[in-house]
Amino acid sequence: MSNCIQLSFVDGPKVEVTGDVPSSYRVQFIDDDTGIQHYEARIATNNWCAANLRYFVNWRIKVEEMARRSSNTSFAQSGREYSFNWAANHWATR
Repeated sequence: MSNCIQLSFVDGPKVEVTGDVPSSYRVQFIDDDTGIQHYEARIATNNWCAANLRYFVNWRIKVEEMARRSSNTSFAQSGREYSFNWAANHWATR
């Protein structure tokens, strides 16, 4: 059993965590060109969060599982969707 982190860049950046393992996550949406953090949220499994910006940004999205203290992701792909499987430690385009 593991959780899956899904990233979507359709109509702005969105992070969704789905799965069967209860956990909490810290999510940060950072403009990689300026270093400005536009949004931060703490979410639990089977929840999502999104930044309000709808124009292209070279996003650095940090997702930290609070129990593991592990962090992942840096994306600049607008209009694409990705998913991350913690057990497989692998990103995939959806």
